[in-house]
Amino acid sequence: MALGEGIGRAVNSWFDNIDWTGLGHFFANNLNFFIDIAAGFFDKIINQAYENGQKLGEAFNAFIDWIHWDNLSRAIWEGLNSLAQTIQGFVDMVNWEDLKTKVSTALQNIFDNLDMEGIKKAVADLVNNVMDFLKSIDWYQIGHTVGEMLSAVDWLGVLIDVKDKIIWPAVKGFWDGLMADGKNYLLGWIGKIQSFFSSEYGPLIGTAIGVVVAGIGATIKTLVLPSMIGWATEIAQTARSSHQTFIGTALSSIGFSIKEWFGDVVN
Repeated sequence: MALGEGIGRAVNSWFDNIDWTGLGHFFANNLNFFIDIAAGFFDKIINQAYENGQKLGEAFNAFIDWIHWDNLSRAIWEGLNSLAQTIQGFVDMVNWEDLKTKVSTALQNIFDNLDMEGIKKAVADLVNNVMDFLKSIDWYQIGHTVGEMLSAVDWLGVLIDVKDKIIWPAVKGFWDGLMADGKNYLLGWIGKIQSFFSSEYGPLIGTAIGVVVAGIGATIKTLVLPSMIGWATEIAQTARSSHQTFIGTALSSIGFSIKEWFGDVVN
């Protein structure tokens, strides 16, 4: 609880002590640094932007005029023609008939001397042995062992420890810190919202906002949480009646733990 109270007070103190105006000025000043650089840059550029464009165009014209277009075109068509002649020379030189005969003879020798029966038997033996291995495993015993391990866990005790020693101390500590030093920060914040709507839209709207906030809290306590308890109870009872003894016992413990958990919230 002390940790939660400390966190709550630290958050409140952090918001209270920050110079929010100064923080906004800090970020604005950093942005203004780059804005001023850009403004100064374009203040100088704009006076001769057109002339700068003309100079770039002049450089481009000189580039185009200086290229040896005749040599470029000759290099392209001569290169493509050379590639075509190289391919044609290769095709004409290769003895395709001899290649087809030798490859065909080699493939025929492979299939003629391949021990297909031996290969089929080896593959079949491998598959059969793998299947026999999988069938030899006692899958029921594996499931039974996993179920025993799950049912051995004190799920009720685990969830109660999580609730009593972790979640609730943290929530309560944070809440106490939020309400520390006689200041109800949460209700004060809600009150400010209600005052804003009252001043902007009239007392009737402000009162309605207060009623809505109170109604949300009441709905959660009287409708949502009891429904969650009923859901947890149904899970526990269904699991307890399950024929899967070990899994059913584990789920039953979890369900009744959830029921007790939400019951404490309602109460």
